[in-house]
Amino acid sequence: PQCTLSVLYFPFSETTPFIAILVIVAGFVLLAFPYTKPFPYADDWTYPLQLDASFRQKFAWLFQQHTDHRIPVLKLAQLTTLWLFNFDFRILILLNVIVVAAGAAFLVLTLRDYRGRGLFADVLVPLICLNLGAGLFGWSFSAQFAWSISFVYAYLYFYQLAGRRDSAGLRYLSIGFLALSALSGMNGVIVALVISVAMIVYEFQRDKNRFLGEKLAFFLIVAMCLAIIVAWRPTSASGKSANYADLANWIFGFVKSSFIVNAFFGGWWKALVVGGLTAAAGYVAVRGFIGVKKTDRESFSLYAVFLSFLVLSGVVILGRVGNGAWTPGLEMHYGYLSTPVVLLAWAILSARLNDKWVMALGAFLVVIYSVAFVDNLKWRLKFLYDNTHVYYNILLDFNAVANAEDLAKKYPLEFFHVDNDDVRLQIVPGIEKLRKFGGPLYGKR
Repeated sequence: PQCTLSVLYFPFSETTPFIAILVIVAGFVLLAFPYTKPFPYADDWTYPLQLDASFRQKFAWLFQQHTDHRIPVLKLAQLTTLWLFNFDFRILILLNVIVVAAGAAFLVLTLRDYRGRGLFADVLVPLICLNLGAGLFGWSFSAQFAWSISFVYAYLYFYQLAGRRDSAGLRYLSIGFLALSALSGMNGVIVALVISVAMIVYEFQRDKNRFLGEKLAFFLIVAMCLAIIVAWRPTSASGKSANYADLANWIFGFVKSSFIVNAFFGGWWKALVVGGLTAAAGYVAVRGFIGVKKTDRESFSLYAVFLSFLVLSGVVILGRVGNGAWTPGLEMHYGYLSTPVVLLAWAILSARLNDKWVMALGAFLVVIYSVAFVDNLKWRLKFLYDNTHVYYNILLDFNAVANAEDLAKKYPLEFFHVDNDDVRLQIVPGIEKLRKFGGPLYGKR
């Protein structure tokens, strides 16, 4: 068989991305995981408060709105994991990494199967998804950004696989992952809603009488998403009125966020690269939408996912700009939601350009994102190693400082990103419950 240019120059194209995923996860476990924060931070305090709650109270809490999100999947998975591991919050960081690594693997498989070949440049997927500068490597509640994305990658893989195998079971499995995304926060709701509406339109345009069960499943996803949106109530995190300067600042900051720490300051050329990728892939996708009757199911499903994350990007920017100007550090938080746009743009373009252009574009992206990955790795390890003694002293004080309120006052910004009376109303009873019901870390024998 003849080799494509990509395989000729990169003999291990098929396996390199998977090796990279394993190496990054193993590196995290060995170099970073032992030094991550072992006690709750910010939103994490919702979990200790459930330690002595009744089953009925826990069940209601699962479905309650948390800031702007309903996250029963995350709450159930994370609380269960904490119970199993004596409320050592490091385990939730590891759980984040495992879920995101699985999502990255699903996306690599999707790219390989969609194009009919794997490319060395698909190593972009782990370089971006598993960039150690992302919040998911330091704060468990970043799961509501990361998990919703990973579930969509799983949806895309199984949906396309179902088409190739003509399997109704795989089709329903894929839509099940879409439901998990919708139940992992408002970000997942927006993405699942857009994808479901797009696929319903596609199915009715192509064949009204086939895949009726699939159409019904997508309709159920739409109904669930609309119900969550209708039930939503504004919170202090919800956006307020904003000015045009802040809006421009947010767009600029968000677009280059896939570089994370490397995007904290400046980075105009990074915004141009991502903007160019997005525009080029958008052109291909728009042509696919316009010629829907000629667009194959695999391509349309990819375009629909790409569109959903573009819509999400707009919703996030418009919904959060009212809280103030973009500030360095938000790349780790809201900025992680920009990463699928880059990766899906690569997926679309690498399947449409000729080999020489794909090699050139892939090499360029691998170089700039490899530099970003290394810089973020250095930042993460330095941050963890600089703070290890602080975490150690706090755990000692969990056993030595008798009054929970004194402990909360002593380390206010290690337990939450702000310090006020409302925050301490969560932290103080949380400390008391951890001491009484938590594991050995907190003094429980």
